[in-house]
Amino acid sequence: MSTERNVLDALMQRGVLVEVRCHCWGGRKALKPEDIGLETSDINEELMSLGQKRLVPKSSLSPFHGCDVRADQVLKQHSLAVPFGRYVPLEVYPELRRLLDEIVARFNAYQDEWLPSYPGWREEMLQGWREAAEAAYDRMNGRAAFLPREQFVAEFMARIEVLYPDVEDLAGRFALEIITYQVSLPASSGMELADLDLLDAQARTREQARAQVARDAQLDAQAVLSEMVQEMRGRAAEIAERLAASLRDGGTVRQQQFDAFERFVKAFQRMNVLDDRELSETLENIQAEYLTNGASAYRGEGANARERFSNALAGVVQIGDAPRESIRRVAEQFANVAGRRNIQL
Repeated sequence: MSTERNVLDALMQRGVLVEVRCHCWGGRKALKPEDIGLETSDINEELMSLGQKRLVPKSSLSPFHGCDVRADQVLKQHSLAVPFGRYVPLEVYPELRRLLDEIVARFNAYQDEWLPSYPGWREEMLQGWREAAEAAYDRMNGRAAFLPREQFVAEFMARIEVLYPDVEDLAGRFALEIITYQVSLPASSGMELADLDLLDAQARTREQARAQVARDAQLDAQAVLSEMVQEMRGRAAEIAERLAASLRDGGTVRQQQFDAFERFVKAFQRMNVLDDRELSETLENIQAEYLTNGASAYRGEGANARERFSNALAGVVQIGDAPRESIRRVAEQFANVAGRRNIQL
């Protein structure tokens, strides 16, 4: 087994891959020329497109999309990007799963409310489309004189009505799924697949097969570690720079910013599966030396304190700007933990 494979196996023994999948009926269809009283020849596709016609109010679907966006945000906050998915350390997974399950519960609860409302929205929108058809006919100023007004509206409405699915069909078009899987499971971990709360056996088999293909691809340890270290250090540099910017303007220093930085420090310690000691020690020192007094210590006349704190935060940003050296050190540390000391990166 290659040293790269050993490192990747050791990495996968310390975490799982998590994926969020959202399925949501779009509630819209493409607008056609005849819907607005035009002929197909009237539309130059090189110049324009007609857009969409909505079948239910746009706002009615917003909560579903909001759950999807929030689930994606939560996953990214609790994971690291690797070439084959989002990697979640085992220590972080229970909290992530709890948060995602809460979002899924909200998604499902809204679906339970939404489906009974669908027939009413359908009638409301159909009435709106009828009025639009009548207005379109009137605006054509005789171009549709070959059709009586009632016939034009009836044909227009027939094209709209056929687009609406039955309530029973819609029930299967909404889902927010959390897929969890591992490439390999260590015999010494004491974990069973059931502990990961995977989906049914068919889904588990599909996802494990996908993960196995990814593992068998020509991935090298350097690429995987590089992405993980750069992402985590990038987050640290971003939050440090935001806090430093507020320190440069003493009137805007807020306790919430300090609390956010402290939360990040705690989160980093749980996400730090590669044992990035340089960043870990830097963050811990900042927490111990600068966060204990609260934001008020850096307002007003505390210019010297602000400068010292800002310089300390600059050290975090500097770590993020030196990825090659940092990756090499982190890789060597991780290799030691994995029992492989001679990785050439």
